[in-house]
Amino acid sequence: MAGAILLFLSGLLLGAMGGALGYHLWQARQPKGPEVKDAPLPPTGGTSDPFAQHWSQKLLELLDWRVFRDVVAAYIRQLGFEVKARAPDANGVIELEGFDPATGKPAMLVRCQAWDRELVDDRAVLDLHAAMAAAGVTQGAYLTTGRFTPAAVTAVAAHNIDLVSGSELLERVGQLPLAAQNHLLNLATEEHYAMPTCPICNVKMVRRMTVTAGRPGVYFWGCRNFPRCERTFPAV
Repeated sequence: MAGAILLFLSGLLLGAMGGALGYHLWQARQPKGPEVKDAPLPPTGGTSDPFAQHWSQKLLELLDWRVFRDVVAAYIRQLGFEVKARAPDANGVIELEGFDPATGKPAMLVRCQAWDRELVDDRAVLDLHAAMAAAGVTQGAYLTTGRFTPAAVTAVAAHNIDLVSGSELLERVGQLPLAAQNHLLNLATEEHYAMPTCPICNVKMVRRMTVTAGRPGVYFWGCRNFPRCERTFPAV
């Protein structure tokens, strides 16, 4: 009886081992997905960086959303407001409150978005207007490194909202005193200004590359908290 049980258990063990071996052999024959590995950072900042020497549309497009927030906040301070920033949403849209320094009361609501791949639409602008009404302020502004849709421009006609595209912002910065222009430029071009910050985890992201046999690598920015956070941005 004991021998029969032992023989039965041995058969089960051999069957399990054979199944595991077969699975691994099958898995080894499957086409492999792209390998993901860390990629070197592009050089930014300093005298060797051509984009860090003066304001340009290309520099605006390279700015991390958090750096853009700091530049916009500093620009609003140049206009005479005190500024308080709120946490960004998952798309990197940041809200800034401008306070009257004389009264300490909110005077304007500003949203800024480092977004050059898509146009800012009327829904984003109308959402700002709703937030203005909730905050009890009548003055608002939306600044982006990119542009606005025609519908967005039409939507603000009845509201006191200033739409500032990337090109418009460059013109306004150019109208500031030279010392103020240089201050904003230095603020914008600190080390790794083009390295995006994860809007979910609020940490600098890692430049990575997918490697597939026979194909050129594809670069992207990934959150350093992966796999807990899967937020990515395209990279060059």
